[in-house]
Amino acid sequence: MPTSREELALLANLLYIASHGRQGAETAERLMRRFGSLGNIFGSSPGALARLGLPEAQAALLLAAHPVARRRAMERLGPSPNLRDPEALRDYVRALYVGVRNERFIVINLDDKGRLIDAPAVAEGTMREIPLLPRTLLDRVVRAGASSVIFVHNHPGGQRGFSSSDILSTQAFAAVLRSAGVALLDHILFSGGETVSMRAACRLPEIFAPPR
Repeated sequence: MPTSREELALLANLLYIASHGRQGAETAERLMRRFGSLGNIFGSSPGALARLGLPEAQAALLLAAHPVARRRAMERLGPSPNLRDPEALRDYVRALYVGVRNERFIVINLDDKGRLIDAPAVAEGTMREIPLLPRTLLDRVVRAGASSVIFVHNHPGGQRGFSSSDILSTQAFAAVLRSAGVALLDHILFSGGETVSMRAACRLPEIFAPPR
């Protein structure tokens, strides 16, 4: 994954192109200070960028570039990364949410060696109101042939903690998966460009399968 310095250089180049060579580095630094990462910038809105003085042409270019940035981030990880590795998992989750502006619940399906099969977005919304039935979730996991899964959802507003609804939903879905012989390894929250592990933060051994 790109470092902060690499992200800053890429952003400066994009802004330089969009302004026909009139500006780049100074505006890039201002945006990075405000948003913290390219992913957060790509996930912002035209209004948020305009309030920081970004011209319409530059804002449009940045918001149009996030699919390319996501694809590049995924390519760096390869087609079947081992997501039992915590660092690879963090990088993969960051790549999944490049440019995502609303809450999205994703199921990462893994094979018996912990390698990625696929990672469908199975619902949009909040965990409290998430329109996802356990049967629908199980169907996506079984169709993928997953041996284990990792749940991921994001908080675009920047909240870093798991809610009671997050935990209750995870408990319910974990029970359904266990009934089908599929292990739930973790539930990752992505917020403010960072990842938080429910396994580590909430200490709920009854929900998650022992790490292998």
